[in-house]
Amino acid sequence: MIMENWMFISTALVFTGFGFYIGRESAIFYDVRDITQNVIDQLEDKGYIHKTLNEDGEEELVLHPGAVDDRED
Repeated sequence: MIMENWMFISTALVFTGFGFYIGRESAIFYDVRDITQNVIDQLEDKGYIHKTLNEDGEEELVLHPGAVDDRED
């Protein structure tokens, strides 16, 4: 019984520490965020999309009315 509790607690601590190590914000996260923001800004500058505010006051990306929408519904 005592051995089982010790193994449970030690396993929980090891994998909690491993999860924090793997899940920390890394340089890759910032690179992806910057690339995504640059692509969105370029699409907006070229007129393919524009930003609007929805009913909740949050920013939302909307396809420009003149752009071709070839998505299947």
